Order: sequence, then structure tokens, then C-alpha cells
Amino acid sequence: MRPDGIYLDVDHDEYHDDPALSSTGARHLTPPSCPAKFRWNADHRRERKVTPAMEFGQAYHTLAFGAGPEIVVVEAGDWRTKAAQAERDEARVASKVPLLADDYAKVTAMTAILRADATFRTLTADGDPEVSLWWHDDHGVQCRARTDWLPMVRNDRRLILPDWKTTQSAHPDTFGAKSMQRYGYAQQADWYTRGFRALDLADDALLLFAAQETEPPYVLQWIQPDADAMRVGRILNDRALETFARCTDTNTWGGYADGIALASLPGWYANPIIESELTA
Repeated sequence: MRPDGIYLDVDHDEYHDDPALSSTGARHLTPPSCPAKFRWNADHRRERKVTPAMEFGQAYHTLAFGAGPEIVVVEAGDWRTKAAQAERDEARVASKVPLLADDYAKVTAMTAILRADATFRTLTADGDPEVSLWWHDDHGVQCRARTDWLPMVRNDRRLILPDWKTTQSAHPDTFGAKSMQRYGYAQQADWYTRGFRALDLADDALLLFAAQETEPPYVLQWIQPDADAMRVGRILNDRALETFARCTDTNTWGGYADGIALASLPGWYANPIIESELTA
């Protein structure tokens, strides 16, 4: 484990291999996941299947900030040919990001829109990309986080941290109801602000999501989790940290519930059947 602090230029794999608890790990410790899944993911990180969607997102970050794994453009229409697959696999072995030519054109168009955005230019006017943070929380758990961009910290202003998300819909209502809930972005927002406070970076910090659609016209929408979303993120992270500390102490990484759990049929299915019996 690294000493607590703020680090620049930490290697991508070195960061993700570190045993300190990350925001992603915290989300794996809370429903609908469970400690057993967290433990397996942590122990088998290098074995998890890399998907084209993951590589598209990584390429987006690399082009947006000029930092990250090198992109290898594969001149093919899809991954069905052996030649394309060989080039893709070779890039992955070298810790590079393979991208089909059409996808590279798409992500280039997206980042051009992003870079032309006034809010983007303001938030990235100073600072550094992919800054890594390590700290200890109140449970004695060492935590880590890796920012897309960390602006220069100044005492005379609120720390606003931008975080980029590709999405099918950047409409605030849809993003909140689907992406933010499904992927635990509220937990992420709370997690990063915890790190800033623990490292005395900022008592008052705000995580802003730059949600950008992956189809033309590549709509970009800046989104701030509301107070209720941040409260949910805080509650879930508290539970995740308590769970991590308990499981670490006992070396027991359980499933969804202790002992025997009751399961119910959905009301839309069960109620008509029960009512038909009562009226028979």
C-alpha cells in the first residue's frame, strides 16, 4: 500500500492493482452486489473480460485529456476477421487500447465537442489529469480514488471536480434514473469528496458529471447530483466501509444475506392469483 497522499503519474495498472478500497470496490460491496463478488473481482481483476465499451470509454478519456493508455486504431469494419482480432489482442497485451476506425472517428468527434465547451475549458484551465489519491477513513480503511482531472486547489474558491461519462442519454432525468442509479455515480461523487476532506484538499467540494451521448449530435450535459442523491451516496459508502472493515477482520466475504432469506413473488404476478382464489 502507498502512504496516504496525492500522486501524479501513477501507472494505470499500478493504481488499479493497489489493495486500497476504491469507489468501484465500495459499489461492489453494496446491493445489488455483495462482499463475495467484491472479493472475487478484487482477486481476479486481470482476468476480467475487457469489453469494447470499456475501451471506447478509455479512449474518450485519453483524447479528452491527452493522458492515458495509447490508442491503436484498427483499420477494420468490425472484429470478425482474424487479422483485426490479432491486432486487437496484441494491443491489449501491450496495455494499449484498440479501437476500430469508425469508433475512433466517433470518439474524436465527441472530444472535439467537449473541448469546445466553455465549462470544460474553465474547469480544465489549470490542474492535472488522472491524479491518484490515497487516504484512511474513520473505520481505519485505506481508500483510493483517481480523478479524471484535478483543478489547482485554491483556498479562495470551491473545488469543482469534473468527471466524464459517456451515456446513451444525457437528459438529466434519464441520466439520474438510469445511469446514476445503475452505475452508482452518487456513491462515486460522495467517495471523492471524502478523499478531498481527508487529505485537506477541500472542505467544500463538488463533483460535476459531464454526461455525453455516444450518438450524433453527441449532446453534452453537465449534471450535478442533488442533495438526496448525495445523501444516498453517503449512506451506501458508510455501509460499504463498515462491511469492508468487518469482512477484512473476519476474513469472511459473504453473499447477499446471512442465514436463510425470504423471497417474494412480484405483486403484479402474485396478487391476481391470490385474489382469484379469494373470489372463487
